[in-house]
Amino acid sequence: MIVVSDTSPINYLVILGYVDVLPPLFGTVIIPEEVFEELMAEETPQIVRDWIDAQPDWLEIRPAKPLFVSRRLHSGESVAIGLAMEIQSDLILIDEMSARAVAEEQGLIVIGIVGVLERAHQQGLLDLESSLTELKETTFFITDSLIKRVLDRNP
Repeated sequence: MIVVSDTSPINYLVILGYVDVLPPLFGTVIIPEEVFEELMAEETPQIVRDWIDAQPDWLEIRPAKPLFVSRRLHSGESVAIGLAMEIQSDLILIDEMSARAVAEEQGLIVIGIVGVLERAHQQGLLDLESSLTELKETTFFITDSLIKRVLDRNP
C-alpha cells in the first residue's frame, strides 16, 4: 500500500504516543520534504521534533513539488497532495477540511487521524474511546458528535 502523509496526522500521532500504529496499518509512510521541514520547525512540539530527528525506517522522505497551487492550502498540504497524485498513492493522510476537499477533488482517497485511530482500534492496536478522548485534550479540533459517531460504529 502506498500512503502519503501531511504534517498533522503524524504530529498528533506522535504527541499521543500512537505513531507506531502506522507501520502495521500501512507499511511505509511517505512524506514530502516540506512536511519533514514542518515537523522539524521550531514551533513544532519538542516530542515531535525529537521523533522526526530519529526517524523510523518505515518513514520515507521524498522530494516533491506542488503540482498545483491553491490559496485554500498550506504549502505542506499542497506538496503532500501533489506527491500523492504523482506516485498514485492508495491513501493520503490529511486532516484539514479544505485540504481533504482538494485531495478528494483530485481523486485521492483521504483518511485523517480519526480514521487512523479507528483502523488501529479495529486491528486491536489501541482503545478507540481512550485515544479519541486523548485527542480531544490536544489542540486538535474534534467535535463530540464526531466522537460519538465513530464510537457508535465501533461498538
